[in-house]
Amino acid sequence: MTSSRYCVRCGRPENPEEPLINGYCSDCYIDHVGLFDAQPVLSVTICSRCGSWYYKGRWWEPLSFEDIIRRLFLDWAEKHLTDGVELVEVEHVGKPVSRGHGWYDVVLSLSIVLVNNAVRRRDIDVRFKLTKTVCPRCLKKAGKSFNSLVQFRSTRGYLTEEEKSYIREKLSAHGIAEEVVEIIENRQGIDVKMSDHTVARRLAGIVSRERSAHVKETFKLRRYDPGRGRKEGVITLSVRLHDIAPGMVMEYEGRPCVVIGVRRGRVLVEFLDNGETAEFSIDLFWRGLLRRNEKLVRGGEYTVVGYDSSMLYLVNDETGEIVEYPRLVNLNTVKVGDKFVSYRVADKTYMVRKRGGGDG
Repeated sequence: MTSSRYCVRCGRPENPEEPLINGYCSDCYIDHVGLFDAQPVLSVTICSRCGSWYYKGRWWEPLSFEDIIRRLFLDWAEKHLTDGVELVEVEHVGKPVSRGHGWYDVVLSLSIVLVNNAVRRRDIDVRFKLTKTVCPRCLKKAGKSFNSLVQFRSTRGYLTEEEKSYIREKLSAHGIAEEVVEIIENRQGIDVKMSDHTVARRLAGIVSRERSAHVKETFKLRRYDPGRGRKEGVITLSVRLHDIAPGMVMEYEGRPCVVIGVRRGRVLVEFLDNGETAEFSIDLFWRGLLRRNEKLVRGGEYTVVGYDSSMLYLVNDETGEIVEYPRLVNLNTVKVGDKFVSYRVADKTYMVRKRGGGDG
């Protein structure tokens, strides 16, 4: 006859799937023995200018606050875990609460495995000291003057988060980051002060090539050095990203068209008057030959309810009005249930099939 064993603290019978650990059940082992041999206290040092953080004797590229805390805690936990406890991951980092004088408390949600293979989730309080300073790279930049200004803008009037992330990635590249003096983000876009004309032009060229952006360069004289016969000043490189995307209605040589694709500096359009397709270089957009139709008026949304060999029959989703529209060559694949949007240009109405998102 096998005698039952019980937890020495709570009296719970032993679970065969979670054997006792030194006489304790899994929960009592955690509560009584503890996960760590000390209270977690971290030191967090962040550059107030660029957001980089100091860890193990060096400065690292910026991360989110949650990821910095997670990495520092995992390093601390490796040295202070109690015997029989394995930390699997930090599942969640809570919002820090200030305790004054640079000290903060934060709650971490941990996933742990005990020596008896029991899996548990526990929340723990972690205290950390936050120090904001200036990293050596920013100190070096602070001593530099800038002679180039690269301004990133979009034709939509603002940069998307994806565009901002793309630009930040280019700014952190080797050979470019070293010449960045200051990065200023505003509602219109991103301004980058740089200390080298050549590198600034290279940066603008990369974005122009990869994103079909338009670059315009201007020069503002600071002073003239008669001894060397040289002008010194600041070049400004205006880098404009386009916002052309599938579904956008445009105009080429007076003919309205809808964008059906954007790829590698090319725009594929479908003319609304006869359904023909054409492919243009985005350079035509920057030259003003392919442009938004300023006289365009957006109408209602319609659903196809029927068709024959020459005509589509659509119902207005809001009013229930049924209209007819010529079944052009580009509409041969239309099915019942397809969605359309009406557009009016002058005295002409066009039906444009609704399309999904673009490829940028």
